[in-house]
Amino acid sequence: MKILLKKPYVYFVILIFLVYLSLDIILNGFYNTISLILVYAETVNWFKLGISLFLTLAIGYLIAFNSVLIYVKYKERKKCKKEFTLSSVGAIGGLVAGVCPLCL
Repeated sequence: MKILLKKPYVYFVILIFLVYLSLDIILNGFYNTISLILVYAETVNWFKLGISLFLTLAIGYLIAFNSVLIYVKYKERKKCKKEFTLSSVGAIGGLVAGVCPLCL
């Protein structure tokens, strides 16, 4: 978690967040809705609109956070190819030996 708040990754989180919000506004046609909200301000349920906007921002943040975290974890695991191979062989061996303890 702390690694995402460091300098290069925090910019990626912000960039992905802004791209997500831009795509959300364009694809959902929210730019048309903004003018209608101003025209029909008396009939708008502001509580539901506020919850919707909050959830949209929260989803955008979580998508940005997860995307950058996946990238960071991929970079970390890329360095550990030998350890990954040995741990995979050990895990498979452990599963094979542990499947039927009565048969051994």
